[in-house]
Amino acid sequence: MQAKVLNNKGQEVKNIKLADDVFAIENPNSHAIFSSVISEEASWRQGTHSTKTKAEVSGGGKKPWAQKGTGNARQGSTRNPQWRHGGIAFGPKPNRNYSLKLNKKEQNLSLRSALSIKMAKQEITIIDSFSLNEFSTKKFLTNLKDLGLDNKKVLIIANQPSDFLAKSVDNVANVLLLGVNQVTTRSILNNDVILASEESIKALEERLVK
Repeated sequence: MQAKVLNNKGQEVKNIKLADDVFAIENPNSHAIFSSVISEEASWRQGTHSTKTKAEVSGGGKKPWAQKGTGNARQGSTRNPQWRHGGIAFGPKPNRNYSLKLNKKEQNLSLRSALSIKMAKQEITIIDSFSLNEFSTKKFLTNLKDLGLDNKKVLIIANQPSDFLAKSVDNVANVLLLGVNQVTTRSILNNDVILASEESIKALEERLVK
């Protein structure tokens, strides 16, 4: 498929050919996308929640009453789970691993599916290069406005993000800068539009077409 390449002023400078296997697959796989997003979000869970068992709760060393003769049910400790302030039976413990495995083939398919959906909706803007040569958030915001991307959630994909670009976008709300190898399915779908240089588009194709 063909795609337009713009300069930083929003003017079309040329057309380039994109890999159909990455940006124009016929049937984007919704299940692969779902699995990828769930896997990524699950990996964020820290698993540091914890509860105390009967052995870990302070107190309860003395038998509350005699085994027989009181009329009460027999009890060995006031820290048994059925007691108020007792230990928790089968409660969560720390360092649980919530991550879900996703094989490389399915991860690759999910990325290509997400990119194809974005391209079909015309939500990918390709520019010739990120030409920032100074630390300037103001200049970057001007470029976004010229490209018609102001007031949108923007994912910027750069092959090798320069310090000028990284610092210039650092304080801009709703703008996320990622390298080619950092792009995930969730980051693609969680933003309104993708802004990528021609170089980073080619690098994405190299990553996903194997």
